[in-house]
Amino acid sequence: MNKIFVKIALEIVKKYEISTETVHLDSSSFSVHGEYNRGNLYEQQEEPRAIKITYGYSKDHRPDLKQFMMDLICSDDGDVPLWMRIGDGNESDNKQFIKAMKDFQEQLNWDSLIVLDSAFYSQENIQNANQLKWLSRVRLRVKAAQDLVREINTEDLKDSDRTGYRYVILNSRKHMAESSRDGY
Repeated sequence: MNKIFVKIALEIVKKYEISTETVHLDSSSFSVHGEYNRGNLYEQQEEPRAIKITYGYSKDHRPDLKQFMMDLICSDDGDVPLWMRIGDGNESDNKQFIKAMKDFQEQLNWDSLIVLDSAFYSQENIQNANQLKWLSRVRLRVKAAQDLVREINTEDLKDSDRTGYRYVILNSRKHMAESSRDGY
């Protein structure tokens, strides 16, 4: 199914001249009701593998419901869906994002900057993403990030081109060394 989705997305990008310089990756969980027994039909199939509709971390705050996951990559230019994958209900963003990024790059062969939320940020993902361009927020449970947030003076923040955003540029070699000690 993803191959068809990608072919359609490629045609749309070409026809409407959509920029793929920056893209956004996120996942969503979809809660479902009812029984989902896999049965013999799915067990006999080698490819494609059926997803597991099962219990997992519920973003909907409904741990009583089974779910499945969807990873989606959209363009920064108009939020056009470019790539998607449907996955098991108990998948972790942290473990799945790096695979999604690599699959996206292999299938579309674009050198896009991939923007993700902090669920991506782990030492393992950073090491595995060395051939990819990415941007993610550091999790605030990392001590070096906590220290930076406390140290930044609001007067040092500059207004961004985007309304409502402010920023500061830091050279964080010291913080990177501390971050490595924290395991990130």
